[in-house]
Amino acid sequence: MFESQPLLEVPALSADPTWAEYFWHQLPYAIPGAITAVVGLALMGLAFLRVRDQKTEHLKSQCRWFGLLCLSLGSLGFILAARAVVYDRVLLRLIHDWVYVFVLLLVPATTGFIHAVTRREFRIVAIFEIASWLVFGVAVVGLVRGEVFEPSWTVFSFGLYPKGSVYLKPWFVLSMLGIAGFFPYVLWKSYRKVEDQGHRVIIIGVYLTVFLIFTNLPIMLGFPVFPGGNFMFLSLFVIAWGVFREDFLDANDLLFDKNGFFYFFAGLISIGF
Repeated sequence: MFESQPLLEVPALSADPTWAEYFWHQLPYAIPGAITAVVGLALMGLAFLRVRDQKTEHLKSQCRWFGLLCLSLGSLGFILAARAVVYDRVLLRLIHDWVYVFVLLLVPATTGFIHAVTRREFRIVAIFEIASWLVFGVAVVGLVRGEVFEPSWTVFSFGLYPKGSVYLKPWFVLSMLGIAGFFPYVLWKSYRKVEDQGHRVIIIGVYLTVFLIFTNLPIMLGFPVFPGGNFMFLSLFVIAWGVFREDFLDANDLLFDKNGFFYFFAGLISIGF
């Protein structure tokens, strides 16, 4: 009798690996986050590049908020990828200190984008936006003081994760309130009112974004569940498709008529490597 052998046997990580051994062993966990980072930063560039070309202030506002949302989600993807492959905790803490401020923009950026997409019809969204900037400010104070995270780390098979301090609690609570009820309610009300296909696609994309953010909740509570935030590039693609249909990002003109495709592709390669 022949015993079946696994097609691919992954060697176990040693008790005290070098940074290179750790990097290559953990690399598969970092790939989704890295893709999100590349896609987010590329779409951010496309959005901000076309703000001036928009004909109305409404479209300019959508464009700005979309760019800011892409920056935040791209930064989140970068942080998640770094948590997967960086073994040096001092270096990983330094990455958080420099990059996490853009991740903290996630709640204000999501609220602002929803406010713009819904054409500022809901006054409660404006109130939520003010609250989101306030908790952002509290978290930034903790970040500047070097106290937004606790000194300890939680070790998972897919990376090292810090524990948020009291400075991060208001941001976390407000984001969960928005994700669990506020954002879906407002988006559903808006979805039922609009008939434009591009507008509806944007709303669906934001729904998907909210869902993927929600899948980060288990890891924030200490449960070893791979965070769905690594796959934010999926929701970014959906939103971007709706954005292009909305015509405040003329993808055809930008990518083909003005040789933009070459620069876009080259930018993806340079960011990725």
